[in-house]
Amino acid sequence: MQQEAGLVAGMRQVQRLIAAGRASRVLVAEDADERMLKTLRALCAEADIPVETCESMEKLGRRCRIAVPCAAAAEKKGE
Repeated sequence: MQQEAGLVAGMRQVQRLIAAGRASRVLVAEDADERMLKTLRALCAEADIPVETCESMEKLGRRCRIAVPCAAAAEKKGE
């Protein structure tokens, strides 16, 4: 999997990016807690932001260039 720059990792940061209208897409890990992702998916649906899945939290963390697993990430608009 290719590492991507321009990704913001973490639930709170992703929610803030969506609220600010600055997210172009959201990635969620398949093995993340579904209760956590339910709110995030609702926000994305409301803001008409596509949601993509990643195999695991570990792989999503690596994709975001961080050393810890990650449940969600967002790509900033224009990057």
